[in-house]
Amino acid sequence: MGKTLAEMALCGFAALGIFGSPYVGAQPAVPAAQDLQPPQAPGQKSPIPSDTEIKLAEKEIREVYKDEYKITDPAKKKAFADKLLTNGRAATNNAQKYVLLREASNTLADLLELNNAHDAVKAMRDNFDSFNSLDTYDKLLSAAQKKTKTKEDAGKVAEAYMQLADNAVGDKNYKIALSSAKSAETIGKKAGDASLVDKAGDLIKAIPEIEKEYSIVKKAEDTLKLNPNDPEANTIVGKYLAFVDNDWDAALKLLSKGSNGVSKAAEQEITLRSGGSDNPESIAQVADLWYEQSNKITNVLDKKRFATHAFELYQQAQPKATGLTKDKIDKRISELEKKVSSEIDITTITPQSVIAGWGKLFINEDLISKNTKRTLRVNGTPCNNYLLIHAPSTITYKIPPKTRLFSAIGASYETEESGKPIEGSFKYIILIDGNKVYESKPLSSYPNHEVSIKIRIPLQSNEIQLKIDDLGNKDADHSIWAYPRFFQ
Repeated sequence: MGKTLAEMALCGFAALGIFGSPYVGAQPAVPAAQDLQPPQAPGQKSPIPSDTEIKLAEKEIREVYKDEYKITDPAKKKAFADKLLTNGRAATNNAQKYVLLREASNTLADLLELNNAHDAVKAMRDNFDSFNSLDTYDKLLSAAQKKTKTKEDAGKVAEAYMQLADNAVGDKNYKIALSSAKSAETIGKKAGDASLVDKAGDLIKAIPEIEKEYSIVKKAEDTLKLNPNDPEANTIVGKYLAFVDNDWDAALKLLSKGSNGVSKAAEQEITLRSGGSDNPESIAQVADLWYEQSNKITNVLDKKRFATHAFELYQQAQPKATGLTKDKIDKRISELEKKVSSEIDITTITPQSVIAGWGKLFINEDLISKNTKRTLRVNGTPCNNYLLIHAPSTITYKIPPKTRLFSAIGASYETEESGKPIEGSFKYIILIDGNKVYESKPLSSYPNHEVSIKIRIPLQSNEIQLKIDDLGNKDADHSIWAYPRFFQ
């Protein structure tokens, strides 16, 4: 991943929510880490039913659905599990609700429908007091792991374990967080998901540092009970609330009484947020304060945290900015982009689906025999990192959590002997969650038949489609996505 432990600990993981946008007009940040945590403002919950109540409900439910429990067809079994989940959410009898949701989670996990199983566990957490959702989901994944038969199955379980690790970090349950991250790493290797294995490895290294910082925060919280205006304690707890718990409302109040020069930035952001302004100049001014602070301090972790927050603010201001303000913001974004982003080589990720106009998708390999002396070049230099496919084509990827940017170079397939691009008529199109966000001109209209592609990805996006339009002519339409990358 290219980051030191100091940089990655507490920074850059989906669990930590540091890329949430707390300022006016931003999309609400809902970190995965909060999925199985107690809701911040829970409604009235019910106690978990007694063993006697549960057994009676089990008997009734199994009698009503005795035929459905015999189903072996996966599609019909999935439909039954969905019915259990729906009825469980609607049930007014607590014992019936508990059993229906439990049975739904067990059945869905058995089918490796892990996202839906997660939803069932979450519903139990939301309805029953003292329900241990982390431990319950951990046991479900342990059972699901034994059901895996293919790499795709293993990939589902590995991703679910990463989600559980994120959840556990957010809930300060570092034991489950560490064991889940280790499981994700092990199963991710079986799935051949290099990106997930890297992330799991990073989190395994970072969890002890996360736990260590939390112990420091707890001491600072004790200090604030005795002296609410202590600058150092306000800074320590404020940073944790902002960059780990993603609770910026509470964080800014503490940071405004903090030390190390953060108080001014926090005060200005409180004013901005309370005023409801989406004025780009006002947002950029607050971003400037965080940017300046990131350049003044020496702590590596805090430098990245403050720079990341400044980057997010500049991104928020950019769409409506004009003139000198826009030029300044554009330069700051370009400067900060590499400092605050981690990079994922997309050629290491297995696509969700591939549609090729002819042949197949070639990943970092030539489709022509080596004897032809044909090679791939970008900017006149041999390129060995690419997706090569014939138009019309669509390559679909799941977007990793907290991804903010996609980049690649669209290029032609050329011969080494002539050095000239093979003529082809096609253009590049990108869709995010079904919405077109980019469309190039025909590649032949660009110098050297190459186009640099860089698009911003909205937070919480799920799917990206990399499409090539053959413009009605399929001749010589092998196209390249060179150096494809996600940045987080």
